[in-house]
Amino acid sequence: MRNFKLRTGLGKIYEIEKTTFEQLTNKSAPYYRDGFGHYAVCPRCDNPIQILGLYTKPKLYGRHYTRSVKGLANYYQTNYEYCPLADHKIHLTKESVSEELTEIGRNIVSGK
Repeated sequence: MRNFKLRTGLGKIYEIEKTTFEQLTNKSAPYYRDGFGHYAVCPRCDNPIQILGLYTKPKLYGRHYTRSVKGLANYYQTNYEYCPLADHKIHLTKESVSEELTEIGRNIVSGK
């Protein structure tokens, strides 16, 4: 994924760039976790994402992180399963939408 947010809910979406990420996060927790990587929020499903390649790889991108990141975002499996930015594809129908979806998940499915 090429974009991120700093917190869950409605908020500004930023392109993943090293300078932008460093300035916006002040290189501090919960975005920077010593020895554990760099984190932000998925702009569509509000789950945590890990920023990869910030300092080590030539390709800089975000990938869903399948655990909650304290102080940043809780992980919701159902929201991830329906997220259009996830690297998996599932067939969505109105009948397949689970009642367990959070408000964010319902917005994803409805295209908001």
